[in-house]
Amino acid sequence: MRTNRILLLASVIVAACSGKPGSDAVISSQKPDIFPDYQDVTIPRNIAPMNFMIDNEADAYYTTLSNGNETAIVKGRKVCISDKKWQRLTHGTDSGINIRIFTRNSGQWTALDPFTISLSDDLIDRYISYRRIPQVGQYYHVLDMVQRDLT
Repeated sequence: MRTNRILLLASVIVAACSGKPGSDAVISSQKPDIFPDYQDVTIPRNIAPMNFMIDNEADAYYTTLSNGNETAIVKGRKVCISDKKWQRLTHGTDSGINIRIFTRNSGQWTALDPFTISLSDDLIDRYISYRRIPQVGQYYHVLDMVQRDLT
C-alpha cells in the first residue's frame, strides 16, 4: 500500500513538472519583455533569423513560432532559431510569423500576449560592408574593413 502511494506521488510530481504548457495555461494580456524588441515589426523574407532573449522573470520558458503551415518550438530564455527552420517559417506564408511565449512560475504556466512579425516582399542586399574603428578612434592604422552576410 505504501509503495502505491509513493508511485502515485511520484507520477503527480512528474506530471506537474512537465516542460510543456498544457491547455490549463493562464491567458495573460501582458506583453512579453524581449530584447531586442521585435514585437509587431515588418522584416524582409531573406533576413537572417531574428533571435531574441526573454526578459520576463520565470522558472521556465516555452516559445512557439508559427506561420500557419510550419511551427517551431524553442525552450528556454534565449530564443535561437536555426537557419533551416527560419527559412521554412519565412517562405511558407504570406501572413507573417505569430509568436507566443509561455512562462512557468511556481508550477503554473502563463501564456503571454502573442505578437506577430510581418513579412515584406522586399528583399535586402545579401551583404553589408562597413569600417570597424576602435573606440579611441584616433588610430586609423587599426582600421578593419568588414563584410557581413545578412541572409
